[in-house]
Amino acid sequence: MAVVASPVMIHSIEEIPNFTHHACGLCINVGTISHDWLPAVKLAAIVVNDRSWFLDQSPLWSQGFGNRA
Repeated sequence: MAVVASPVMIHSIEEIPNFTHHACGLCINVGTISHDWLPAVKLAAIVVNDRSWFLDQSPLWSQGFGNRA
């Protein structure tokens, strides 16, 4: 993580534009992704597309849905 980072865990699609507006970068750590969270993950990646972001997908190898998402 970067110095002076302010980590937050947002699951609500309604909060994505508010928080990502202030972000200089984004780490999408999906952990155990679900159908309910997938739209928020995709929206966050779209909103910060012009800034640095990465997908931490390490736990997805064990999930059928996570691999398809």
